[in-house]
Amino acid sequence: MSAAIAAGEYVFSDPIAFRHLAQEDRTDIVEENVVIEGYQVYIVEQWACSRKHPVFVVTTFTGDESNKVPPWTDMQRGLISR
Repeated sequence: MSAAIAAGEYVFSDPIAFRHLAQEDRTDIVEENVVIEGYQVYIVEQWACSRKHPVFVVTTFTGDESNKVPPWTDMQRGLISR
């Protein structure tokens, strides 16, 4: 399932940032665990290796519908597969 992002909505592909913000009373979760079209996600190696940064990915808007960010659980499977 793909998600359309409306004005005023934010995209979080990092589960730590998402979980932190989801605990806020003023946050309404619109959808979870969906494929987001028109975006790419990158892991920042320095952040991931430093263990000082709670967020280690950057999600960028490309506008190209062939670019897709899968649900975080799918990315985890891809990252730890050998």
